[in-house]
Amino acid sequence: MNAGAVTEEKMINYIFRENSLFLNEGKNILVEEFGKEYAVYFSVLECIARGITTRGAMESVIGSGDLGAYLSKLEKDYNIIRSRRPILAKSGTKIMRYFIADNFLTFWFRFIYKYMGYIESGGINILKDIVKRDYPTFSGIMLERYFRQKAIESGQYTQVGNYWDKKGENEIDIILIGENEIDIILINDVRKQISIGEVKRNVHNIGARQLSDKIDHFLSVYPELQEYKLTQVELGLEEM
Repeated sequence: MNAGAVTEEKMINYIFRENSLFLNEGKNILVEEFGKEYAVYFSVLECIARGITTRGAMESVIGSGDLGAYLSKLEKDYNIIRSRRPILAKSGTKIMRYFIADNFLTFWFRFIYKYMGYIESGGINILKDIVKRDYPTFSGIMLERYFRQKAIESGQYTQVGNYWDKKGENEIDIILIGENEIDIILINDVRKQISIGEVKRNVHNIGARQLSDKIDHFLSVYPELQEYKLTQVELGLEEM
């Protein structure tokens, strides 16, 4: 803000400039913390930032047979990542995704660490174009996180989360949405109310029929919620 970088374009130019402190910030924070195995930890975090958020998908990309110990340390010892299950899923379910808790580190691994070779070879302007191309998708995912966190902080719900089934587990890059994936579910068990919705930067891109079909599927999986008062919500930038 002190530099006058108050628009998306100015922020990108400010971050991706020669000798920018942002370019090495993630590495400076974490390399000493992780020690000699930092490369594996960084590969895991890069996968998560790209949307490859299940253990199996990460292992197939990284080529390691067992990342369980690294994921456990990142979550429990370093507090850098968190695991998330579909809302209402049993605690022992293996349908689990991981996300980076810190917003800056999520951005750093998605757009800086992944393309460090571009920066080192002088292709920083190419990287700017990549950020501008991919930022709408990235910011849409972060917008979902914003609304879920806002709902938690409101104190109005007994459960807040999102939903996916096994069909939404096959992630390759960024994030591939399963046909039954729901962005946000807000439950108040005391008042027997439930809000189910989609999050898009532009709410006009939300397909009402598609969302309705997802809701029907979700309620068929959890029929005990059919007696709750249902509200269908559409959330975008204007609802922040």
